[in-house]
Amino acid sequence: MRYDIRQLSFAGVLDRSLRILVDNAVLLFGLAVFVGIPMEALPRGRGWPEVLRWTFYLSWVPFAGAALASATTDIYLSRRATIGSAFKTAWSILFAYLGTYLIVEAIFLPLFGVALISTMLTPTAAEGMRAITGLVFLVWLPIALIMWTRWILHAPVMVVERRFGMNALRRSSTLVKGAWWRTFGILLISLVVEEVPASVFRWLTSSVPIVGTLIQGLVFSFGYAYLATVVTVYYFDRRCRLEDFDLRYLAEQIRAEGSQTPAMPKSAVGSVSGSSA
Repeated sequence: MRYDIRQLSFAGVLDRSLRILVDNAVLLFGLAVFVGIPMEALPRGRGWPEVLRWTFYLSWVPFAGAALASATTDIYLSRRATIGSAFKTAWSILFAYLGTYLIVEAIFLPLFGVALISTMLTPTAAEGMRAITGLVFLVWLPIALIMWTRWILHAPVMVVERRFGMNALRRSSTLVKGAWWRTFGILLISLVVEEVPASVFRWLTSSVPIVGTLIQGLVFSFGYAYLATVVTVYYFDRRCRLEDFDLRYLAEQIRAEGSQTPAMPKSAVGSVSGSSA
């Protein structure tokens, strides 16, 4: 299925992303469950369960995220995409992608660190750290959100342009420049779609051991796939606005179609000329 790559309104980005997800539900949902179900199945609690969850979040999630970014990009550019091809692309850029991903996550390191230490302390000691935890969140959270929003397009930048590390983050910042609030608003709505249904279903199915975990994972997977699709669609929207990507992409398609058109035989040219004479 072909999608009209062009500048989109605020609502247009969200609507186009949902349409792509629905049209390609098997592929995108199939990739997202590699994150959603394990994430919900991992144990929750203080101490080592929390360490295990963060280990998974900082190792497997980037790999699956790269595969999902690859698939959404191929779909939007009307290229053939499969689960196998998505993971193959992810594997080819894994270490560069992972390094960039860790740089992005590092902006939340003070928040993660304080939260992780609190889970490993005794309840009495954790109570004593409450003021420090609150202060760190109050000071650092706005800074982290500003940087995270500027860097949010790093995944499609890495997949499409093969830029990594700080080069990818600077590229993302350039694309977002002048549209920070619009970017933040789109991300905020996408995160609500990702987190709110998942939280509701966690509460509703928390007493059902295996089936409940499966349902929670599937619901979270839908939101995760939607967020990844939004980021990809918004990346191309910004390139259309700043670099006329839509016009250049259309020109390339026309050239490609022209090169595939077989040359008309001379006899045919003569017959056309004769009939018009």
